[in-house]
Amino acid sequence: MLLLLLTTAVLFAKTNMPAGSFLTKPVTSNAELAKLVREDKLVGLRYSKHFGMEPAVLAKYFEENLTVSTLSKSTTYTVYFIAKNGNIISHKKQLKAGTKVFLNWNGEPIIDVKCGNPMTKSLPMKPVVRVDTPPIQITEPTMALLPANPVVEVPSTPEITPTLVEEPTMMVAAEPPEELTPVTRVAPLQYLLVPSLLGAVGVLGGGGGGGTVVPEPSSLLVLGIGGAGMLMSYRKRFSIAIGRRRDTRNQ
Repeated sequence: MLLLLLTTAVLFAKTNMPAGSFLTKPVTSNAELAKLVREDKLVGLRYSKHFGMEPAVLAKYFEENLTVSTLSKSTTYTVYFIAKNGNIISHKKQLKAGTKVFLNWNGEPIIDVKCGNPMTKSLPMKPVVRVDTPPIQITEPTMALLPANPVVEVPSTPEITPTLVEEPTMMVAAEPPEELTPVTRVAPLQYLLVPSLLGAVGVLGGGGGGGTVVPEPSSLLVLGIGGAGMLMSYRKRFSIAIGRRRDTRNQ
């Protein structure tokens, strides 16, 4: 602390700056103020202690946000200065119209240009202006591509269930009853031949005196031939009758 007081006294004597000034030499612009804060450790230490910020950060803030202007009217401000013991104290001070000051980005007076003494305890940060830029949408041209293998929809074949179809039963007309040709019953040949043979024997035997009749061989031969003729005639008529009955059935 003693060193700070001695250094301040020496600087006041050498630079002829007003008593209690933050600056060690005069500045005329924000660029000169920022340069002095970076190069002069005593000045940087004073501002850093007052604003609670590093000298490099303060120097950048002064470059980007401060401008030099003059007061349009006399106004009373709270001004901070360096006391003889090295402490930073404040007092009310009226600044006349036309006094040069450093204005902040919002138009507020914050530093007296003549001595560099602050007129505020804090430095408002400049709000970041966010410009919402709508995203640029780049639409790429689309090419219509034909499908490599076109899909052909094939209608589904309905499932065929085999159905058993019963074959119709054919109605066969009943055959008409056969017309039976009346057949005249003919007595068996042996029964016909016996009386004939007997009659022939009697005739051929002729009258004798009632003795035993012995037929002659010639008579027997005649009877045999006659019987064979009758038998053949019977068979022929029987065959014709059977043929007519078969023809009637086929019709």
